[in-house]
Amino acid sequence: MQTETIKSSHLNIRVSELSKNVLQRAAELEGDTLSHFILSQALEGAYKLLSESQTIYLSPEEQLRFFQLLENPPPINAKLSRAIERYKKVKANGSEV
Repeated sequence: MQTETIKSSHLNIRVSELSKNVLQRAAELEGDTLSHFILSQALEGAYKLLSESQTIYLSPEEQLRFFQLLENPPPINAKLSRAIERYKKVKANGSEV
Protein backbone atom coordinates (compact mmCIF):
# COMPACT_ATOMS: atom_id res chain seq x y z
CA MET A 1 0.00 0.00 0.00
CA GLN A 2 1.21 3.47 -0.85
CA THR A 3 0.76 6.51 1.36
CA GLU A 4 1.35 10.13 0.50
CA THR A 5 4.81 11.40 1.30
CA ILE A 6 3.90 15.11 1.07
CA LYS A 7 1.37 16.01 3.72
CA SER A 8 -0.74 18.96 2.66
CA SER A 9 -4.07 18.21 4.26
CA HIS A 10 -5.33 17.76 7.79
CA LEU A 11 -8.03 15.36 9.02
CA ASN A 12 -9.66 15.47 12.45
CA ILE A 13 -11.80 12.73 13.94
CA ARG A 14 -13.46 12.45 17.31
CA VAL A 15 -13.55 9.07 19.02
CA SER A 16 -14.43 7.74 22.43
CA GLU A 17 -11.64 7.18 24.93
CA LEU A 18 -12.19 3.42 24.60
CA SER A 19 -11.83 3.56 20.79
CA LYS A 20 -8.67 5.64 21.09
CA ASN A 21 -7.19 3.17 23.57
CA VAL A 22 -7.95 0.21 21.30
CA LEU A 23 -6.41 1.99 18.32
CA GLN A 24 -3.38 3.02 20.34
CA ARG A 25 -2.78 -0.54 21.55
CA ALA A 26 -3.09 -1.89 18.01
CA ALA A 27 -0.68 0.76 16.72
CA GLU A 28 1.82 -0.16 19.41
CA LEU A 29 1.57 -3.83 18.47
CA GLU A 30 2.45 -2.83 14.91
CA GLY A 31 5.29 -0.62 16.15
CA ASP A 32 3.58 2.35 14.55
CA THR A 33 2.35 5.78 15.56
CA LEU A 34 -1.35 6.17 16.16
CA SER A 35 -1.78 8.58 13.26
CA HIS A 36 0.10 6.42 10.78
CA PHE A 37 -1.69 3.28 11.94
CA ILE A 38 -5.13 4.87 11.50
CA LEU A 39 -4.21 6.30 8.11
CA SER A 40 -2.77 3.03 6.82
CA GLN A 41 -5.77 1.01 8.02
CA ALA A 42 -8.24 3.52 6.57
CA LEU A 43 -6.43 3.61 3.22
CA GLU A 44 -6.22 -0.17 3.06
CA GLY A 45 -9.98 -0.39 3.61
CA ALA A 46 -10.67 2.36 1.10
CA TYR A 47 -8.51 0.76 -1.61
CA LYS A 48 -10.18 -2.59 -0.99
CA LEU A 49 -13.68 -1.11 -1.21
CA LEU A 50 -12.84 0.82 -4.38
CA SER A 51 -11.29 -2.25 -5.97
CA GLU A 52 -14.28 -4.43 -5.12
CA SER A 53 -16.72 -1.84 -6.43
CA GLN A 54 -14.87 -1.65 -9.75
CA THR A 55 -14.47 -5.38 -10.31
CA ILE A 56 -16.97 -7.51 -12.16
CA TYR A 57 -17.17 -11.13 -11.11
CA LEU A 58 -18.41 -13.68 -13.65
CA SER A 59 -19.19 -17.35 -13.29
CA PRO A 60 -17.29 -19.70 -15.61
CA GLU A 61 -20.35 -19.81 -17.89
CA GLU A 62 -20.61 -16.02 -17.93
CA GLN A 63 -16.89 -15.74 -18.70
CA LEU A 64 -17.24 -18.09 -21.64
CA ARG A 65 -20.25 -16.16 -22.98
CA PHE A 66 -18.39 -12.86 -22.56
CA PHE A 67 -15.36 -14.06 -24.52
CA GLN A 68 -17.58 -15.59 -27.20
CA LEU A 69 -19.29 -12.22 -27.64
CA LEU A 70 -15.93 -10.48 -27.87
CA GLU A 71 -14.76 -12.88 -30.55
CA ASN A 72 -18.09 -12.94 -32.42
CA PRO A 73 -20.03 -9.77 -31.61
CA PRO A 74 -23.67 -9.57 -32.66
CA PRO A 75 -24.47 -7.32 -35.64
CA ILE A 76 -24.98 -3.62 -34.96
CA ASN A 77 -28.67 -2.85 -34.60
CA ALA A 78 -30.40 0.53 -35.03
CA LYS A 79 -30.24 1.40 -31.33
CA LEU A 80 -26.50 0.74 -31.11
CA SER A 81 -25.93 2.63 -34.35
CA ARG A 82 -27.69 5.70 -32.89
CA ALA A 83 -25.63 5.40 -29.71
CA ILE A 84 -22.41 5.29 -31.74
CA GLU A 85 -23.42 8.39 -33.68
CA ARG A 86 -24.34 10.24 -30.49
CA TYR A 87 -20.99 9.28 -28.95
CA LYS A 88 -19.16 10.62 -32.01
CA LYS A 89 -21.03 13.95 -31.77
CA VAL A 90 -20.31 14.27 -28.06
CA LYS A 91 -16.66 13.42 -28.63
CA ALA A 92 -16.39 15.97 -31.47
CA ASN A 93 -18.18 18.76 -29.59
CA GLY A 94 -16.72 18.02 -26.18
CA SER A 95 -20.14 18.20 -24.54
CA GLU A 96 -23.51 16.50 -24.30
CA VAL A 97 -25.77 16.60 -27.35
